[in-house]
Amino acid sequence: MNKKKHQQGFTLMEVLISSTILMATIAMLTNQLFSFNRTASETQVRQSLEEQLRLNLKRIEQEVLPGARILEAHPDDATLVTNKNRLILQIPAFNGEGMITHVDGNARPDLLILSKETDTGVEPLARRTGKPQPECLRLTLEAYSGGTRKNISSQIIARNLMPADNNGNYIFPSSVNSSESTGIFRYFTISGIEETDPASYATNAALVRVVLWAEEETGQKTITTRKETEVRLRNFQHDMKTDL
Repeated sequence: MNKKKHQQGFTLMEVLISSTILMATIAMLTNQLFSFNRTASETQVRQSLEEQLRLNLKRIEQEVLPGARILEAHPDDATLVTNKNRLILQIPAFNGEGMITHVDGNARPDLLILSKETDTGVEPLARRTGKPQPECLRLTLEAYSGGTRKNISSQIIARNLMPADNNGNYIFPSSVNSSESTGIFRYFTISGIEETDPASYATNAALVRVVLWAEEETGQKTITTRKETEVRLRNFQHDMKTDL
């Protein structure tokens, strides 16, 4: 007489324990996947911001490099002054043959203005208290009528810049601290000493340090990045009447 072998199965408790372990493993892997995707997304946003700032700084450098001198204020409007968020710069005006334009023996400059201001074309960051607007950098070129450059009335060359408080300092997210939150432009003599007297910009300021902070919101946090460059004015200390 054959006896049937007793077939042992899983108990309900074993099934529950196995299911719990499986669900915990799936949850852990899912969380790691989301975390990886979030980190990859934040890295991509940061890289995009840094590339944007690099392009912005390159454009600024190209515009500033030919500069002859930094002015304390606009020649025709004393309300427009050079400061840490505005640069007023004389650059050479050229004729159709590529030569510096002269009238009655005096060189005629074009006027370049870079100014940071509120950017009304973008939405404020939702995470900011009071939601202050991001800022942009505008370029204005007032070309001498006898030269070859064309007037540029107002061209935005940088966006998503961090907003500033009433003192011109950047408003940082709580996670960002910096002692260099002092605006976009700083001015230095040819020997590298910072020039802080606007009345001496035209005679002493030979180097412009440009610092750009930018930020962008992701689904989880605000990404902040910073880039800077230094531009030495090519025509600094030339005689504006003869050399420029």
